[in-house]
Amino acid sequence: MWMKNRDMKLLGWLSSLSKLGKKLTTFSESKEPGFPSDSSQWIIGQGFQPISSAKDKPKTSERVTKIPFLDAKKFHSWVLPSPNISVIF
Repeated sequence: MWMKNRDMKLLGWLSSLSKLGKKLTTFSESKEPGFPSDSSQWIIGQGFQPISSAKDKPKTSERVTKIPFLDAKKFHSWVLPSPNISVIF
């Protein structure tokens, strides 16, 4: 067998966890009558959908306007040096 003991332990532990499909529901299913409001299920959505054609009407959301905008260009990469890697300049 190609697995080592630690690999078998990891796979055994992962298989003991509940399946992800039992914890997921779609956004439309969460809006159906009878869906428990205290559910611990994760809701899958489509995220941001840009307007793709002139006939699409923009949608407004009060919630989105309350979330601060973070400009991705202002973030810097972090690199951690590794003692096993030689750097050549």
